[in-house]
Amino acid sequence: MVLPPDDDGDDEEEGDDAVGRETFRVRSVVDCQNQILSPGYIDIQLNGCYGVDFSNAGDVHVDKALTVKDVMDASARLACTGVTSFCPTVVSSSKETYRTIIPLIRRARMWQRENRMRWQQRQRQGKQRQRQSQRQYEVGANILGMHLEGPFFAPSKRGAHDERHIRSPVHGIETVKEVYGLSSDGSEEFDDDDDDDHDVPREVIEPPKPEWQDVEIITLAPELEGAFSAIASLTQKR
Repeated sequence: MVLPPDDDGDDEEEGDDAVGRETFRVRSVVDCQNQILSPGYIDIQLNGCYGVDFSNAGDVHVDKALTVKDVMDASARLACTGVTSFCPTVVSSSKETYRTIIPLIRRARMWQRENRMRWQQRQRQGKQRQRQSQRQYEVGANILGMHLEGPFFAPSKRGAHDERHIRSPVHGIETVKEVYGLSSDGSEEFDDDDDDDHDVPREVIEPPKPEWQDVEIITLAPELEGAFSAIASLTQKR
């Protein structure tokens, strides 16, 4: 492990060769035992993994409808593969699906963030007691914003996307908001009063409506009617 010089300046190198640059010294050495140390992967298009489908709102397979716990389980397992962050990705879907899945992913993100903060606070306080079932959620891959893959595709270029959901953003950003169920201002805040001892997030609370803050990426075909207008508005929001 290589660290910068101490604040007291004792590690500063003297002489012409050290002018204008810092020096570094080795404080500790970690034996990786022939394993590879590298930056974590960031998966920006992940439709699902380990039996979890991020597009399943229960309209196809009711018994496999996505839950917050599913998202957290996937996050925990992804971290074991070297993925440190990911964008849950929804394929072209019905309006009802977007209105269910987008807020659900936000709940998972908020729950993950809050519990990581609690875990860090416990670590600082020296409280090591932590249920393993809860700890696995707190060390999982970071859940980034949503990637909405469609439904704004040319019908001839839709690939495996369901043609029943394919459409054009004919009215620009207004069509985008109407399809995804996004509000105009994104002012609504999420509030979760779960106490410290819950092993899994509560899912009986009605989730918030979809907001712009939930979305990181939108895949949209630029040749469609209204696409240029929609893209211009979307880029302004970033």
